[in-house]
Amino acid sequence: MSRSSLAEQLYQLLPAVYRERDRPGGASRGAPPGEGDPPEAGTEPGAVGDLEALLQVYGRFLDRWRNTLDQRYYDNFPDRDPRRDALGRERNCQPWLLPYLARLVDVDLVSPDTEGQREEVTHAVAWRQRKGTRAATEAIAEAVGRMETEVQEGWQRVARTPRIGDPLLPEAHYGVAEPIPGAASPALRARHPGLPTATPDLRYASRPLRTRPGDPAARRTHYAGEPQHWVQANPGGVPCFPGSHQDVSRRTPDLRTPDERRGHYHPRRALLYLAPPEGLCHPDAPGLHWETVWERVGSRDHYRDEEIECHRRPVNWRGETWTCLHLRARTARPLRLVGREQLGAQLDGERVLFRFEHLWFDNRLTLERGRLVLQGCALRHLEVATVGDEGPAVVARGCLFNRLAAPGASAELEYCTVLDQLLATRLWMSDSISVPVPRGRPGGADLPATGCIRYSRLPHVPEAQWQYQGEPSALRLAYSTHRQAVFLDHRFGEPGAGVLHWHCPEAITRGAEDGGEMGAYHDARHQLRWQAVRDKLSHYLPLGIEAVLIPDPRLQCPPPYRA
Repeated sequence: MSRSSLAEQLYQLLPAVYRERDRPGGASRGAPPGEGDPPEAGTEPGAVGDLEALLQVYGRFLDRWRNTLDQRYYDNFPDRDPRRDALGRERNCQPWLLPYLARLVDVDLVSPDTEGQREEVTHAVAWRQRKGTRAATEAIAEAVGRMETEVQEGWQRVARTPRIGDPLLPEAHYGVAEPIPGAASPALRARHPGLPTATPDLRYASRPLRTRPGDPAARRTHYAGEPQHWVQANPGGVPCFPGSHQDVSRRTPDLRTPDERRGHYHPRRALLYLAPPEGLCHPDAPGLHWETVWERVGSRDHYRDEEIECHRRPVNWRGETWTCLHLRARTARPLRLVGREQLGAQLDGERVLFRFEHLWFDNRLTLERGRLVLQGCALRHLEVATVGDEGPAVVARGCLFNRLAAPGASAELEYCTVLDQLLATRLWMSDSISVPVPRGRPGGADLPATGCIRYSRLPHVPEAQWQYQGEPSALRLAYSTHRQAVFLDHRFGEPGAGVLHWHCPEAITRGAEDGGEMGAYHDARHQLRWQAVRDKLSHYLPLGIEAVLIPDPRLQCPPPYRA
């Protein structure tokens, strides 16, 4: 049993004579310290006397009491504190207390995750004080949506008729380093950033440029996770990237229903440019070759470094003992493994199990024997060579597949997305998205022989084609949809591959069994966060102003420096 720090303090407060008498094998009862019998031979190291054991009981009670008081103190602070106390606890309130703290400040929590709810409670007063402003709108979108956001007010993007005689603010107010002299030419004076120009000036390019942090006109944005300060150069010029947050040109009012491509330029719109999620295929993902992985791991049963963690050990999987190789990436982004690999020879024994987590397999991966368990992985091409009906050969959760071919084998998919090919003789699929029609045999039109598909998306298959080898297929379908899935990018390996667009049909974005989105990013809750942004802004935007969410990949690329 662990020793208590408070018990040790209590024990040291006792006079030395009592501590000496209480020590096992110490001075005899009643004898002065140092004059009793010598310690008995064979006394166990670390043994305690009766008095010290009694104080240990009191000390453990005092430790729990103090820990309870500390937690009561932490529960008064909803905001996130990165520091931890001596016991490893977070110095903020427990998640279950957030709804009660929200009631104290009259906040309706809409965030689907704990981090967003903490931000809602923490900044409730500050957001109310700046209600209706662009700064508050941007702060709410970033806190609730958990992604970088740039906000443009719709009325500033609408073309207006200039009026002669209206005073213009100095150029320095708009971030211009050198003011335009009064005797300048008309072409130079036309570069004044305050002019309400509607026709872009073809002589100049309009785009953000990075500047020093002390620039009074600078704005601060996180590009690819790095904070950068920038100013808009030549706002009246030709936009280098139309339709992005870098485009500030004025247009004719657009009266159409707003979506990500149209209906933006209207006085009653608030344009929110959001950095789209990269998903499992991040452009800056760290990479390793398979040979490098096996060179590092070698024949060791346990290996760990900054990038990977590997274990070889027996595990109990589905009621049976298997020899397992568990490989997991320790990087913040999925680790990209390059090169073809065949699984099977890395382990000895009849029952072998391969378990991979947080990995991106950019080439073909072949399972020659055993079972494969995947968690949070992206696979370009998975080939299963094992044949049998003794349980599923592939078990995947939260994974993105480009091609999955398991002829003669079983596959079990939960919260997965398949983009190009899905082939399995027996298929169990739940809360997943299959872009192609699932097939049971290579090169044929047969469906899987048996299995169940529930709360998933798959293309429509006529009842007459619901067959396997000329017989009716035993594949069952329940609570699923045939609506077309809309992705940010449908190409495997590209940023945003398999990530559902926020204009995807609700039958898919809310079609999972728990009401969340189907597919590989169910646990990321992208759709729920975007909807939470809309719901939250409906209470903070001025009356009649509508928020329009626009995906903007330019928020992942920092602008160049100003010359």
